[in-house]
Parts: sequence; C-alpha cells; structure tokens
Amino acid sequence: MIPGLLHLALDLALLGFIAERWTRSTSVVSPTERWAEGLLLGLTLIVVGGLVLGYAGALNTWALTGFFGLFAIAVGLRPGQLPAAPPITRKTPSPEATPPAFRVALGLGACLLVIFLIVASCSTPLVYDALTYRMPRIGHWLQEQSLHPFATNDSRQNFMALAPDLTMLWLTGHFPDGFRLTAVAQWLGGTLMLLHVWQLGALLGLTRPARITALFLAGGLGNVVPQFLSDQTDLFTAGLVTAALARWLAACRNRRFDPWAGVALGLAFASKGTVFYAAPAIALIAVGAAWIWHMPVKLLGRHAAAGTIALIAFAGPRMWENHRVYGNPWAPPDMIEHLHAGDAGELPRKLAANLVSCATQTLEPHANSPWLAPLLQPAGRWLIAHQPADREFVYEGAARSSKLTQVFDRRTADADVVAIGVAPLLLALLGAGLALAHWRQGDAGTRGIALLGVASGVFVVFYNVMQHWHPYAFRYFVLLAPMLGLCGAWALDRLAQGSNWLLLICIALQLATAANLFCNTYQVGWRNLSARDRVRDYAVVQAQRRLLGRLPPAATACVVLPYNFPLAGCYRLPNGPRIRQTPLAVLRAQPTAAAFLDSASAEAMLCPLPWFEGRAGPSTVTTFVLPGQADSPFNLACYRRPQAAGGRPAR
Repeated sequence: MIPGLLHLALDLALLGFIAERWTRSTSVVSPTERWAEGLLLGLTLIVVGGLVLGYAGALNTWALTGFFGLFAIAVGLRPGQLPAAPPITRKTPSPEATPPAFRVALGLGACLLVIFLIVASCSTPLVYDALTYRMPRIGHWLQEQSLHPFATNDSRQNFMALAPDLTMLWLTGHFPDGFRLTAVAQWLGGTLMLLHVWQLGALLGLTRPARITALFLAGGLGNVVPQFLSDQTDLFTAGLVTAALARWLAACRNRRFDPWAGVALGLAFASKGTVFYAAPAIALIAVGAAWIWHMPVKLLGRHAAAGTIALIAFAGPRMWENHRVYGNPWAPPDMIEHLHAGDAGELPRKLAANLVSCATQTLEPHANSPWLAPLLQPAGRWLIAHQPADREFVYEGAARSSKLTQVFDRRTADADVVAIGVAPLLLALLGAGLALAHWRQGDAGTRGIALLGVASGVFVVFYNVMQHWHPYAFRYFVLLAPMLGLCGAWALDRLAQGSNWLLLICIALQLATAANLFCNTYQVGWRNLSARDRVRDYAVVQAQRRLLGRLPPAATACVVLPYNFPLAGCYRLPNGPRIRQTPLAVLRAQPTAAAFLDSASAEAMLCPLPWFEGRAGPSTVTTFVLPGQADSPFNLACYRRPQAAGGRPAR
C-alpha cells in the first residue's frame, strides 16, 4: 500500500510540474483557469500515455511514469514561454464582490467536494457495469500490458471507449491488488466540469451569486451527485464536454485560436458513446456561438482541423479496432440493433412515449430534495399508471410501468437510475424560455443561455428518437448538467432582480438533495463504506477472490462467465493466477469439467454452478451459493485439477 502511494505521489509531482510550467503564462488570468487547464492537461497526458503504451504492449504504471518524466524534461528544458491557450475570462480592474452568504455556501460546497474525494478514495467498485466489464477490462489490460481486443463473452470489454478507463487504470495500477481509487476518475471529471461551469458563467455574464448557484445546480443534480463517487464514466465525459464548450465559447468571444477546445472534444468522444448522441447539440452550440460572437471563418477552419485531429488521435484507435473485429466502428451490429431498432414511421410515437417516461422519472423521490419529494409522489404514481400498456421501444422488453414502479419503490437510491429532479429542470426550462423571449433585445450572454437551452432540448430529443427507453438514461443525461445549471441560475438571477434569497433557497435544496444521495445510495457514498457487505454483487466478487485466490501464482485459471456477469473479482488478486477469459462455446463442447481443464491446459476453471453439476470428472470443486438463493444465476463453481487443489475434498 505505502509503495503504491509513493509511486502515485511521484506521478502527481511530475504532472503538477508539467501543469505549473505549462500554465505559467500571462494569458492565464485566474487561479480557476490555471487549475482547469492544468487538470485538462494532466488527463490528456494520462490518456495519451495509456494509448501509446497500450498499443505498443508496454502498458504499466512505471512505463507511464517514464512517459510523464520524459514530458516533464521536455517542458522543463524548453526556454521561454510555452504556447499557452488564450484566456477564458478577461482581467477586470475591480472584481465583483461575493456576498457573505454565498462565501459560506461556496465553502460548504468545497468541503462537500473534499468529502466526496475522501469517500471516493476509500470506495470499492459496486456499480454493476463496473463489476461486469469496466474493472475486468482494466484488470486484463494490466495483466497483458496491452489494449488490443481479447476473447471474452462480454464484448463491452472490447468495444467501449478508452479514455476514462485508462485514467482508472493509472489510478489503480499503482497498487498490487484490487481496484483502489478508480472512483477518483469520476471525481476528477466532476471537478473539471465545475471549474468550467464557473468559467462559462463568467463568459455569459452571470453575477457571482448566480455563478455559485450554477455550481450547486450542476453539481447537485440527482443524477450527478452519485457519479462523483461511482466507477462509471458519465461525469468524466461531462467534464470534458464542458471544457470543450467553455474553451470554444471563449475562443469565439476573444476571436482567437484555442487548440484545447479540440483536444477536450476529442477526449470526450474517446470517453463514452453518449457523446455521439450529443453531436447534433454540440454542433448547434459550435455554430451558434460562432454566429453570436462573429468568429472569423479562418479561425473556424483552424478549430475544425484541430478537433478532427484530436478526434482521430483519441477515438480513432478504438474505432479502428472495432471495425476490424466487429465490422463496425461503434459496436457489434447486433448490439446496435438491440438498442436502436424501430422503423422511421414509428419514431414520433417512440419519441412521445420515451419523453413521457423520462418526465415521469424526474418525479422519483431520490432525485428531489426530501422537502419536495412527498409532494411530488401522487403526480408520479398517476403518470406511472398512465404509461403505455405495450412494451414497445423499451430496451429490456419489460413494461415501462413496472420499471418506473421499481425506481419509485426503492428504499435506497440507485446510482444508475437517479433522475434530474423537477425543480432544477423547471428552472432550466424557464431560463431557456426567458432567454429566447429576449433574444432580439438581449446581449451575447442572453443569447448564449438561449443557445445552451435549445441545444439541451436537441440532445434529449435526438437521444430518445434513437435509443429505446430504459431507466438508466438519466445517467447519460449527466452531459446536460452544465447547461441546466447555467440556464437555471440565469433564470433565478433574473427573477430575483438583485435579491439573493431565491438563489440561496435553491442552493439549500441542492445541498439537501446531495446529502440525501450521499447517505442513501446503495452502491456509492456512505453506504459503500458502511454497508457494502449487504450488496449481492459485492458478495459474488468476494467469492471469486476467495475461490481463485487459493491457486498458486503460476497457475492459469479459465473464467467462463456469461454476458453481463460480475467478474471483477477474478482479476488483480494478491499473487493471483493468470486469468484467461474463455468463450462459452469452448465450455459447452466438453462433457465434464475435467475434460475442459485438459483441453484448455488450465489448472482451474470458474463457471456458473449449474453448468457442470454432477459432471466434475476427476477434478475437485469448490462452490459458492448466495445465502438463501440456491437457484440464483450468480452461484459459482471453481473446478481444479486434483494436484492444483492439493488433494483437498470438494467442500
């Protein structure tokens, strides 16, 4: 543990030196900008190093340290000023004062952010996606020191975007076992988002109280708070999208070239497929901002070239691998069909049904502050009862009403399904509507707010036209958090007309929502530290570690687990065996577990319990059965050669 922390500290020192040297420029006018640009630079170096080393077959944390060291030497030896980006904000002779109440609120927010960092650092991955494919792919990359596709029964380990997972790999790879610190990657993305929300607020002319309110609105949304503490990738992606938008709007206003806008956008596209659903909205903001601030055509061309190069550099390698393996740059064709099926003539009906389901989910209790949630329950239950009776356009083929009822009935929040909440959504709609109404007589900031509001609507509509509905969509809508926060804060500032009590009430509601989600989300936050043993998936992962941890370090263990099965516990064991994921067809071709072990030349094999029950052959078996769930599909059997097991009996 201590050597890992020292190694991480060395990497942080190198990245800190590079960021400090890079941002030492008169064009960076505020500490917020220096932190934002330094964090973006650090994430860029981590991803670039991971891509280069991963495709070269030399991916490990010491190699990454060497990469950072070489870059630090190059930066340190370069004489004179480095090519810093143009400023986002401009120096003002008399900065606006912050009212005392908002200083207190900002301090509370900073304390909450530090608490989130501490808890994220101590958390264990419990989010289902992380356990099924995100942590296993990181474990496999570290084992093989390569990013190339590999044999697996869950193709998501291969075709999913790379950038946030490479950041998680860098964080956890300093330690010899387990998946420590992986949630910190999301925290870094959330911090990047908040830094650029502040800068966007300055660009759009929001007052300091309104900008502070925008931070709480964006960072305190129901679907955002759990992401600060999870092992997903949505908030990481949102931070990069926000950085790209802030840099672009600043470049348009200042009429200067800013390569960081393209770099951030390229990293965002290399982070999550959701960004491709947001592409129409991003294009609208790009064109709209260029028109509002009269961006010269020559600079438009330079930015387009920079963005294209960054997109090819960061997203291109994985898209090429996907095309080579699956014949499609995005994902296997059957998965694309499963997510998007629907005739063109049915799209209006699909959109209407999906929007009604999304609107219903915003009323769920955990997404709203404890003071508002009881008042919204009757409306939510009424909308559930009036959902379409058929199961069309639903991802998992289940009835919409049953899925929504499960969300509303949860005693604890689920980080994957928590929605935005009614009050922030209505405020954002109000802000966008007011800005549109004042488009003609409004200034550039007003038009910018209107642009963000319209773009948010374009994203929601395009997403719901393309995708089947499922309750997890609000996790993808984290990309909207900056826009919703800025539009809502702008509306409150206009309604308050110089009085700050509306803004402070909004901040209090968001703090209450954040505190409730921190304490009552079952995979993340306080429950991750205090009640992780009660989570079924955690028990399955710990069982895998026990079953495979008995093997000698030189052993080879075949893991034959089906699609969407938690298998994070198979990787990164203390002195653990070499893991080889094996296709199901190989298992089914063998009559007994012993025959499989012989054909695979492996010392052990982990599979679901029922697959070889009564057909072990001359091999020993150790089983795991969830307490009280003898028929659970998550029950496991570990078959071993007798010599590998030391001749011990089956149980």
